[in-house]
Amino acid sequence: MRKGVKNLYRKYLALLTDRGVTTSEVCDATGIKESAMSMWKSRWLNWEKNKDKSEPVPSLDTIVRLADFFDVSVDYFVKE
Repeated sequence: MRKGVKNLYRKYLALLTDRGVTTSEVCDATGIKESAMSMWKSRWLNWEKNKDKSEPVPSLDTIVRLADFFDVSVDYFVKE
């Protein structure tokens, strides 16, 4: 699962860059709280450095909202 989780956040970052949007813009458009996205980022960075053992996976609702916003499938985010 570690590789899939790592790729999930990397895919999100790639979409931000590709679409030229910021996390703030994504949050405004989707209703996702910026604090939730910030927590996800922080947990991912700590997890990547092996400082946090809990996997930094956002809720399914958050993944669905992100997929809708970026016009990609949920599978895009969760499959390796």
